[in-house]
Amino acid sequence: MASSLTLVVNTVGLILFLGTLMGVLAERYKLPKMIPLLLGGLLISFIQSDIIVDITDDSIKDAALVIAEIGLLLILYQEGMHISLRQLRENILPITLLAVIGTILTTTLVGITITFFASTILGSDAQFIFLGSLLMASIVVPTDPAATFSILRSSGGKVKKHLETILGGESAFNDVIAIMLVIVILLPQVEAGNQDLLLTFEFLIIAIWQLLGGILLGAFVCIISLFFITKINKDRENASLTLASVFAIFAIAPIVNVSAAIAALAAGILLANPQYVKMKRRYTDAYMTPFWDKVVFLIEIFAFTSVGFLLGTDDFLQFLPLGFILSLIVIAVRLLTVFITTGPLDFSHKTADILSGRDRVFIAFAGFKGLTTAVLALLSYVTLAKAEYDVGGIQFANILLYGSLFLILISGTIQGLLLPTLSTRLDAYEEEEIAAVH
Repeated sequence: MASSLTLVVNTVGLILFLGTLMGVLAERYKLPKMIPLLLGGLLISFIQSDIIVDITDDSIKDAALVIAEIGLLLILYQEGMHISLRQLRENILPITLLAVIGTILTTTLVGITITFFASTILGSDAQFIFLGSLLMASIVVPTDPAATFSILRSSGGKVKKHLETILGGESAFNDVIAIMLVIVILLPQVEAGNQDLLLTFEFLIIAIWQLLGGILLGAFVCIISLFFITKINKDRENASLTLASVFAIFAIAPIVNVSAAIAALAAGILLANPQYVKMKRRYTDAYMTPFWDKVVFLIEIFAFTSVGFLLGTDDFLQFLPLGFILSLIVIAVRLLTVFITTGPLDFSHKTADILSGRDRVFIAFAGFKGLTTAVLALLSYVTLAKAEYDVGGIQFANILLYGSLFLILISGTIQGLLLPTLSTRLDAYEEEEIAAVH
């Protein structure tokens, strides 16, 4: 039998090769990349089933978590680079309502629904504690607009600018809120075996430091990058420096105990808006944007295919129905909460704030689940794997992990297949692009 190292190398090679093919097919057939990539990882897990003999399941999940975390930081950094603080200010009301109020309301409603329908979802003897339901809801709430824009671009359309800004801003900030809810508030309490949510002064201090410390770290790393970009002023070196800064954040954040995700997002936003720290923009978008598109394309291939590799377990058929039911719950609740949270916009004095019913349906349906959900699910699994918390005879850590991964797969497929047609009917495209869509 081949050595463990050989099996790992072979698996990595298969992930890169098959993942790239799947990514190209996703672009060709207008699907979110995570769908074929997750399926590609699943296929690799069956091809390389003998790797499980030499490497424990936990080590595979640990490795997948590291890859997915790095991928998330790179994606958030790129997401931040596309955020204009001027445009953000112009759409601050709808973004705040969706990202803050909407995320908290969606988490609460999904948590209540999971608790109420636990016996239907997992069997007649299953019963979630509400804290566990909130944890699962927090994991599946974050949205990923990159999948939305990728599908619509490959369909020949461009989303209206104000909708693109709202979706991008909402995703950036609801990622932050979901990360804080999971890592700082809910996961430690579920791990400790608490039955009820306890919000202490200690939790408040930790949350504030994770948030503010992350912003400070991101700003610190970005200012150093901007300083050297100003001195170097060469496109290739500038792009490489921005990539290195993300890995610096990944290395430093655990040492100072701040959120690496928040730091990466803050660094990306500051890089795109250097005037706010009295610095000038010395790099060119003509080089930087394609460079980062390629980086994120490759890391998404590797991260999602690695995560999909985890789906190839004996529990595949056991958790597939869970993912399907969770998908229906999350899509329905998302639609409801978008209409509820954007209701106050109808009374805004700014015409630009007001969203039509079509706009709201589009925003709700464009809320794909992506890498943030996968990372939070993996992190929760690694933390709770040894906890003696079962639901209906199934380890709760497994429910969190596989339920979330199948939700990404199933909800993404449903939304990906319907989104291009719905977007045309909902008039979500810029007017000059509509003809190309038809």
